[in-house]
Amino acid sequence: MNPDDLELRILSLLDGDLADEEVAALETILRQDAGARETFGRLVDLHNALEARHRFDPGQLKSNVIPITRIVARQRERMVKGALMAAAAVLIISILLMKFILAPEQPVHVGTLESAPGSVFHLAYEAEGEPPEPGRLAIGSRIHLSKGMVEGVFESGAAFLAEAPCDLRVLAHDKVGMDEGTARFRVPPAAKGFAIETPEMVVVDLGTEFGVVASRINPDEVHVFVGSVEATPNAKPDHPQILTAGSARRISPDGGLLAIKPDPSRFRSSFEETHTIPIANHSFEADILPRDGDPFTKETGVDDYDKEFLPSGWSGFDDGDGGTRGTRGILSTAPDSHFNASLASTPDHDANDQVFYSSARDIYQILGEPLLPNSTYVLSVDIGDRKVKGSEGDPGNPGIRLGVGRTPGERLLKPSSVDFPSQIDGGWVTWTATYVTGPDAGKDGEPLRIELTSGSQVGWFDNVRLSVTSTGSRSD
Repeated sequence: MNPDDLELRILSLLDGDLADEEVAALETILRQDAGARETFGRLVDLHNALEARHRFDPGQLKSNVIPITRIVARQRERMVKGALMAAAAVLIISILLMKFILAPEQPVHVGTLESAPGSVFHLAYEAEGEPPEPGRLAIGSRIHLSKGMVEGVFESGAAFLAEAPCDLRVLAHDKVGMDEGTARFRVPPAAKGFAIETPEMVVVDLGTEFGVVASRINPDEVHVFVGSVEATPNAKPDHPQILTAGSARRISPDGGLLAIKPDPSRFRSSFEETHTIPIANHSFEADILPRDGDPFTKETGVDDYDKEFLPSGWSGFDDGDGGTRGTRGILSTAPDSHFNASLASTPDHDANDQVFYSSARDIYQILGEPLLPNSTYVLSVDIGDRKVKGSEGDPGNPGIRLGVGRTPGERLLKPSSVDFPSQIDGGWVTWTATYVTGPDAGKDGEPLRIELTSGSQVGWFDNVRLSVTSTGSRSD
């Protein structure tokens, strides 16, 4: 820097007009150049002399004199402030980065999962980070289904309905892996390309509806119902096949695709399912009564009539009076029975046709299944009326009831409808009661209970049947 420029900068500094960046440059020069410092001292003295000549307040003579130490201190202060600001910025960035790195990874949601009533399954999450919310499917979700059915619906519209046993994994928003199970897939055109990977093949949707079977014992299969798919055997990845509606393939012994007959009935299309609930000794045939084969000489109470007998599989109500009132038991209406003349054989009679009778002594049975939500129960019982004469022909007063829990007479369900045709003298009719449950039914897990009551008259019962139709409910 030439002397003129140096002096100009020193004078500007003394007048307080020098910019901060120029102060820093001047400070560097003064530190490195002894001649510059000499010039600085000379100008400071000159500046003070001028101040003394033109000002009369002695306290103000050196008010504008700025020594080099002060200049250096100002510069160091700015440097420290800058370093602190930089350090703070680095700290903030580090905190944000650590928060990002250490925070749990959020699941990538791809759809929802619903289960049919009574289903038993475990929904696991095998990816890193927080698991998805209950009922939500995410990349990394795994479904272990041991009983019943589940339905998964992806955000793309692709859906599957899987039956137990099933082991299914969500690999991506458009791909699942099925190690075991039977599942029906529906894929809309917008989700074309949805893929299913089994241990033996890969099935890629081309806009269709199809079923896939993955077995740990038998070869894997694919059945196409609508549209088309591309099926590729894992053992022969260079031999894919395009399958259209009405075709099916199974993995062949050599690892290829073997044409088989399609079977849509193997794949459920909805949660709705009707099945019969097992009832022990439902036809009262478990306890065989001996008979002598002569209906004309037979006397009531001998052999084919077991008075005060509790049928196997059933329990008796507590009479509350020591059990002295009324009777119950079973009797035979087979062709060689004494009672064949007064009570017709039941609708499904056979050579050993036996029925239950009760006179103010009721029975019940605890079933092995709990009450299910969103279900329709149908209880049917054959009701008989003995053929008698005169005033003895008063009809019986039977009752059929469905309840919950182990205590008879309590927590009885109210039927939504009944079909109780009039009794036939000497014959049989079928009574039916229908019960409909809501979404909150069965939450306590208590078992179902069937009750057969006779009231004050004699009741005749046979062929107790109970079925349930369950449908899934979507709440998400």
